[in-house]
Amino acid sequence: MSGKFQSFLNELTKKECSSERNQVYNSIIRLLKTSSTTLKQSKLLAQQLTLDFGRETAESSNILLSVIHALFDSDVTDRTEHTDLQTEILRNFSVFLKNSKSSQAKLLNELSNHNFPPTVVAPFVEDIVAAVGSISDVTIADQVITTVARFLSTNQDAMLTCINIWLTKLLSYTSHQASSTRVSAVSVIDEHIDIIVKRRDVIMHSCAGTLTKICFPALKPLYSNDEALKEILSSQVLVIMKIIGVQFKRSSTLLNATLEPVAKGFRHSKDEIKVLSFKAWDQLIEALGEDKEIMSSPKYINLLTQPIKFKAKNEVVLESMIRTSWKLVVKLEEKMVDLFELVCAPLIELCLGDISSRDKTSRRSSLRFSQLRQNLLSHSSTQLLSADVIGHMIMDVTTTTYSPRLTPLHSPYIGNPAVFPRFSSTLIPVICDVIKHLHRQLPDDFISQLWSTLVNCVNCYIAKKRDTDMFRSLFNSTNQIVNESVVPPRVAMTLVFNLSSFPTKILNSSLYYAGDRELGNVHGTPVLSVIKLLFTPAILDVIMEDTSLWSRLEELISIGMQRRIAILEFVHDVVKLFQHRHLIFMHLWGHLADHVFEYMTKSGNINQGDSFEHDFVALFSLLGFPLTFIFNGGDCGKDVVDDLTTTWEEIFDKFVEMSRLVSSVKRNEVVNKMIEMTIEKLEGNEKSICETETSVQFLTNITMVLVSNTNYTDLPTNIIPERKSPTGGSPKEKQLQPILRLMLKLGNLNSEDMTYMVDITTHVTHVFTEISDKYFNEYFLIFVPILHNLIEGMLR
Repeated sequence: MSGKFQSFLNELTKKECSSERNQVYNSIIRLLKTSSTTLKQSKLLAQQLTLDFGRETAESSNILLSVIHALFDSDVTDRTEHTDLQTEILRNFSVFLKNSKSSQAKLLNELSNHNFPPTVVAPFVEDIVAAVGSISDVTIADQVITTVARFLSTNQDAMLTCINIWLTKLLSYTSHQASSTRVSAVSVIDEHIDIIVKRRDVIMHSCAGTLTKICFPALKPLYSNDEALKEILSSQVLVIMKIIGVQFKRSSTLLNATLEPVAKGFRHSKDEIKVLSFKAWDQLIEALGEDKEIMSSPKYINLLTQPIKFKAKNEVVLESMIRTSWKLVVKLEEKMVDLFELVCAPLIELCLGDISSRDKTSRRSSLRFSQLRQNLLSHSSTQLLSADVIGHMIMDVTTTTYSPRLTPLHSPYIGNPAVFPRFSSTLIPVICDVIKHLHRQLPDDFISQLWSTLVNCVNCYIAKKRDTDMFRSLFNSTNQIVNESVVPPRVAMTLVFNLSSFPTKILNSSLYYAGDRELGNVHGTPVLSVIKLLFTPAILDVIMEDTSLWSRLEELISIGMQRRIAILEFVHDVVKLFQHRHLIFMHLWGHLADHVFEYMTKSGNINQGDSFEHDFVALFSLLGFPLTFIFNGGDCGKDVVDDLTTTWEEIFDKFVEMSRLVSSVKRNEVVNKMIEMTIEKLEGNEKSICETETSVQFLTNITMVLVSNTNYTDLPTNIIPERKSPTGGSPKEKQLQPILRLMLKLGNLNSEDMTYMVDITTHVTHVFTEISDKYFNEYFLIFVPILHNLIEGMLR
C-alpha cells in the first residue's frame, strides 16, 4: 500500500496543473484510511502541501483543506502507522497558516478540532501559536480565540512558553468591533487568569503596550454607547485589572486608561451603569490590595476613596457604594487605625449622615453628624449594611444572632480599648445613631453587645486618663436613646445598667456629670444620672415587674452614698426622683434611709447650709416621702409599715437631736416644720387615709414621734406681732402651735364616715405629762373640742 501512496506523491512532484494535482490529492485522501506511510513519504506530502498553500486558488483551497481534514480525522490519527505523518503535518502547520491567503479560518477550525494526543502536539505549539499570533485578519478572530482556548485546555504547559504571544492577541480582540468576539476573548483570558497572574512579570511589558496602544484606543469610541459601556465595565475592565494587579504602579498611563470607562460609568445617568462602575472599583481594590504598602500610600488612598464621595440618590447605588467602601476597609484592615479619617470616616458619613463641622479645638479630630439621611436609610438593605459597618468595626458580630451581609474583619480593631479613644468623638454619636434609627432591624443582643463594647472602651480609657468629654458624650448619647424612647424598654434598661460598670470614683465625680442640671444641684454626679434614667416610666415598668432588679438600684444608691462631699445633696436629688404608688419606692426609700442614718451617726452632719444659715431640705424631703406615699394611697403591708415607722422614728429622733447643736436653729423649728409638712400632706386625703388600718397606724405612730420631740415649755400658742395691714384691718394675733393643730385635726377625724380613727389619746397624755402647771389650763381648753372623740375612742 505504501508503494501506491509513493506513486501518488511522485505524481505530485511532477504535475504542475492544478486540476491534475487536485485529482492526485483526492486519491491520497482515499488511501489515508487504509495505507501506511513512511517518514520520507510524510515529509514529502507536507512539503507539497506547503507549496500548494502558498499558491492556492479557490479550487485548490478546497482540496487542500480536504486533505488536512482527512489527516485530522480520528480514523487516521488513531492509527499508529501514521505517527510520522501526523508529526510532519503539525511541524509544518505554522507554515500552512503563514502561506495560506484564504484558508486560514478553515485551517484554524481543523486545528481547533484536532484529535492528536497532547504529547504529539506539544513540540509544535509554540510555532503554531506564533503563526496564529501573526494573523492580521480580524474577521477570523473567533477562530483564533477558539484555537488558543483549545491549546490552553490540552497543552497548557507548552502554551506558557509563548504566553506573551497568545495573551496579547487575545487582549487585542477584547476591543474587536463585534461584541461577541470581545466577550469570547475576555472569557478565555478570565478562565485562565490564574496562570496569567503567576507570570505577570513576564507579560507586563507586552500587555501594557497592547492595552495602551491597541485595546483602549479602540474601545474609547464605544464608551458613548450604553450597552457597550456596560459590557466593558463588566468584562474588559475587570479582566484587565486582574491581569495587571498591583503592577498598575508601574504605569500611570495604563491605570488612567483603565479607569476612564469606570469614571464615565460613575458619571452616567443610569443607575445600572453606576453599579457596574462600583463593581469595577471593587476589582481595582483587589488589584492594588496585593501590596498593602502600595495600596495605603497617599497617592492610592486618595484614588481609592474617590467613589465614597459621590452622591447616591437611590438604594441600589448607595448599597454598591457601601459595599465597595467596605471592601477597601477589609483590604486595609491592618492599616485601618492609621487610615481611619481617610477611609472609615467617609464610609460612616456615607452610611449615617453628612459631616456638618469639625471640632478644631479637640485633641482628636472630631466629626459631628447631622440628622440621618432618612431618604436613604428608609431602605432596609442599606440600613442593615450601615449596622454591619459599625458593628464590624467595633465588635465580633458573629457572636450575636445578627446575620451580617458584609465580610467580617479578622479583628474589630477600632473596638480595641487601646485604639477606640482616638476616634471616640466620632464613634460614640455614630453608635448612638445606629441604635436610635436601626434598632427595629437589629436583634437585641446585637444592640446590647455594641453598647457594652462601647462602654468597656470608654471605661478602660478613663481608668488610665481622665477624659470628661468622652464620658459626657457617652452619657449624652444614653440620654438621647432613653429619652427619645427609640428602643424597647428592656433594651434601654440594659444600656443604662451598663453605665454602672464604671468605677465608683467616676460615678461619684461631679467632673463627669453629664446632666442638664435641671435637678438644681451643682453637685450632680453620673450615678445620679443613671438612677434618673432608670426611673424613666418605660424602664421603670420593666424594673417594677422584676424584683431581682431592685437590688441593682440599691447598689447605685449605695455608690452615691460613698461620696466624700455633698452626700445630703445626693439624698435630696434621689428623693425628688422617687415616684409614688408602687412599693419599689418604699423599698428603695428604706435602703436610702439606712444609709442616711449611718451617715448622720458617723459624720454628725445634717446641714446643707452653713453656721449662719442652715439648710435641712435633704432630710425633710427624705422624711416627707413616706407621708406622701402612704397619704396618697400607696400600697404597703403591715410589715412594711412597721419597718418604715421604726426607720422613720430613728432618723427623725436623730435629726432633732443633732439640730439642737446648730446655733441658728430655733427651738421646735425642726419638729414644727415636719408637722407643717404632715398637715399639708393630710389636706384632702383624710378619708382615704382612714380607709386602711396600716395608714392610720402609720399616722398615729409618726404623730407620737412628733409629740415626743416637741418642747412644751412655751405657751400653747405662737405670738405673732401686731402690725397694720394696707386695708386697715388687723392680722391674727395668735396661732396654735403646729403640734396642737395636728392633734386637733386628727382628733376631729372621728365620725361615722371614717372606717378607722386615729387614736391620739396617748399623744394627749404625753402632752399633759410634759407641760408645766403654769400652762395646764390653756392646754386643757385647747383639747376641749375633741374630748368627746377622745373618750369615745377609749371606750371602743
